[in-house]
Amino acid sequence: MALDIAVLGEDGSPARRVPLPINAHARMMQEAVATKLPLLARLNDYWSDAVFDVSELKALRRELERLLLNSPKDKEVLALAGELIGLVDLAARRKTDIHALAD
Repeated sequence: MALDIAVLGEDGSPARRVPLPINAHARMMQEAVATKLPLLARLNDYWSDAVFDVSELKALRRELERLLLNSPKDKEVLALAGELIGLVDLAARRKTDIHALAD
């Protein structure tokens, strides 16, 4: 099972999600900590839930963009960062939070 990063629907279930496989998560968190990306580092514990408030979405998007610049050789991390940017944009349009849902 993966850590799911999701925008929730009205019924509380994920309306759209990006699953983070454990190995890609580890590499992403290593980069987030090394480059001081505090919002992304909130996901450091793979087995814990987290929430990004709608007021944090612009800053979270900037951190994901920095991650894209800092991880040019890791194709899986780049793809996941791109998917997460899309999720952030969706949450911003809906004016809703993003949830990290641990299995």
